[in-house]
Amino acid sequence: MKIGTRTGSIGADGGDALPLAAELGFAGVEFSISARDPAGNVLADRPGWDMLNRQVRETGVAVCSLCVGNLGVMLTGDAAAREQGIRVATETIAAAAYLDSRLILCAMDAPPEQPYDESFARWVDGFSEIMPAAEDAGVVMAPESVGRTHPQSVERFRRLVAAVDSLQIGVYFDVGNAHTQGFDPAADLRALSGLVSQIHTKEPDRIPLMGTGPLDWDAIFAAIDAIGYDGWLVLETATGDDARASAVYNREFLEQRLGMA
Repeated sequence: MKIGTRTGSIGADGGDALPLAAELGFAGVEFSISARDPAGNVLADRPGWDMLNRQVRETGVAVCSLCVGNLGVMLTGDAAAREQGIRVATETIAAAAYLDSRLILCAMDAPPEQPYDESFARWVDGFSEIMPAAEDAGVVMAPESVGRTHPQSVERFRRLVAAVDSLQIGVYFDVGNAHTQGFDPAADLRALSGLVSQIHTKEPDRIPLMGTGPLDWDAIFAAIDAIGYDGWLVLETATGDDARASAVYNREFLEQRLGMA
């Protein structure tokens, strides 16, 4: 396995994340773009992609994955919002292929007042337009349950993956989110098994240091081992008072658990 980080977990933005991640000992960085407001983001145009590719070569740190934030709520919105969400997702697929990053986190939020079955139908309809580009590019689209809107149980994840019906759909599993939403992260990892395409690691409730919160990391790592997962573990940790120190602590925590230290 390799250990990566989201830009925010090291207190970085798009332009300095890869050099800073190299300094802090990470193998990869996950970059995000908002489907609601993509303007100005490093992923929004070719010059930004070129800069990241150059930094990958210079630092040896990979772009391990990308994230399209607000995608779920855009797909559940009006026609204009849906169209923009599909456009940003499709352009981000092109960015992922260009950056040799083969997975995109799809943040599956939704309006809290919208019934789940309506959100689900709109998500599936939106993905039906996005997946051909992902399949052509060899990029996995990985829905993740975000916040408290329509929590994604094992059954709901399975239903969504089955409805999208593509070899390029998977689950981005967030152990902290699962706990916050009332699920057992270790049990859900085991139940989802081969559907898990990538994993976010963090404590819930904005606790910055892994191992100091409520999660049972022994059970989580036993589940990761049991399902044969060997992909990226990506920090989505809170920064605390010192982003760099917290990130190094959390990287070392994972390395010790993986026997890499």
